[in-house]
Amino acid sequence: MNTGIVLPDTELSPNVKFADWTLQWLEVYKKGMVKDNSYWGTYYNPAVKHLIPYFGEMNLNDIKPMHIQEFFKIKGKKNALETLKKMKACLSAIFDTAIDNDLCRKNPVSRNIKLKSSVDPIQKHVYDKDQCDIVKKFAYCYAHGLDILTLLETAISRSELLGLRWEDIDLKNNVIYVNQGTVTLRNTDTGAWQIVSDGLKNEYRQRSIPISEELADLLRKKPRTVLVGGNSKKGILPIEVHTEFVFYSPTGKVYSPDNWNNRVYRPFITALNKKYPDMPMLHAHELRHTRATLWYEDGLDLLTIAYLGGWTDLKMLRKRYAHVSIRKLKEELKYS
Repeated sequence: MNTGIVLPDTELSPNVKFADWTLQWLEVYKKGMVKDNSYWGTYYNPAVKHLIPYFGEMNLNDIKPMHIQEFFKIKGKKNALETLKKMKACLSAIFDTAIDNDLCRKNPVSRNIKLKSSVDPIQKHVYDKDQCDIVKKFAYCYAHGLDILTLLETAISRSELLGLRWEDIDLKNNVIYVNQGTVTLRNTDTGAWQIVSDGLKNEYRQRSIPISEELADLLRKKPRTVLVGGNSKKGILPIEVHTEFVFYSPTGKVYSPDNWNNRVYRPFITALNKKYPDMPMLHAHELRHTRATLWYEDGLDLLTIAYLGGWTDLKMLRKRYAHVSIRKLKEELKYS
């Protein structure tokens, strides 16, 4: 295959442009080597949407740390810190592999590069205990309330909820095993969008979560078959479909996250707010943070919360949830 880049045998090439090498790097080092969602979100988008437009016409050897720092100063005005971190990791990997191939001398993404964002981080909102009780009470009377009850009790993500198969639930011992998530992503070979239920973000997301007898009983009662199609006027009987997934689409198949949000979660949260106008309309992901917050207020240590939620960053957990303990501390110290 003619890649357009000739790698020298013994000496550094001074004329390899950043854009040429980055596209080659994506093709050789990332495409097919990582999961499709990681390829697009972690590598392709940062490289093509941010890095190439800025550094593209520069030669690899001409890019210095000062250029890198100036880039992040500009990007920090409009991008969140987490996005800057993705760009930095991607940029560093591009130069590391360029060095391995004798295309440049040094990696300009040095440890002195500082990341600072002017964009305020997205604030996570949660329900307090009383609000949580209202949500649960409402969910018991709602058609798809079991979806919401499961999210609210276990702190699993929407992707993990839709990735649950019947084989992942032990209703004898009341345990949910989180083994995969369902996502919608582009195929790196065809570019077509597809629904994929395969694996998790990282090894820490695979976990076992005990559930209450109450939730287990509701899951036992959930139908595992669904009738699809049919036409009574024409005498055509519907087909009985045996479901593979616990939370399935109207046809008994895997639910795409967007369709689930539009058909299940959004109608639920809208109906909840209509009946209880003072109840905030949280996103599905914020139910995950609600559960973590309530666990913390109930006295669970951060290590246990990290395991149950599949989190790896205890520092992040402490920063996000420690503030909610002030009320608990005041109660324990008998301060008003």
